Amino acid sequence: ASLYYGSTVTKITLNGATSIFASGFSSPNGLKFGPDGYLYVPSAAANKISKVSLSGQVSDYINIATPSELYFDKDGLLYVTNYQNGTISTIDSAKNITTIFSGPPLNGPIGVLKDAAGVLYIGNFTDGKIFRVDNGNTFVEIGDLPGWLGFMILIKVNIYATAYQNYRIY
Repeated sequence: ASLYYGSTVTKITLNGATSIFASGFSSPNGLKFGPDGYLYVPSAAANKISKVSLSGQVSDYINIATPSELYFDKDGLLYVTNYQNGTISTIDSAKNITTIFSGPPLNGPIGVLKDAAGVLYIGNFTDGKIFRVDNGNTFVEIGDLPGWLGFMILIKVNIYATAYQNYRIY
């Protein structure tokens, strides 16, 4: 777990015990485990993504403007949302950064994931809208949460999203 206004990642065991797992971040948010077993931590205020070993050893992975949320697809391609710039980028295994979407309808993108068929879904923090991306670049609105969207997760065939302002999961 991370706290956006903090500097640490906390480990929480199944019995509820907590401990600092890693530190030295600046606005950690949207962390994900990669296919290599490392934990990837975006530091929005530091403009970078860090890589953390299972023992908690932190190393720099890549510099990228205000990363907010991460998603690794089945091929290991890393998707990165940039809330402030309204962009979605990818980072390949050679660390090449490619901006794949920018501008409307993105309005503070924070959520990104793919379903089993490889269809991309993007959620906006600012307006709570969730989009399915068809044919590579057509945004189709599939949801509109009241208030700000937190994060999204796909379980089987359903997307679950947190609503930041009203403390709910949809």
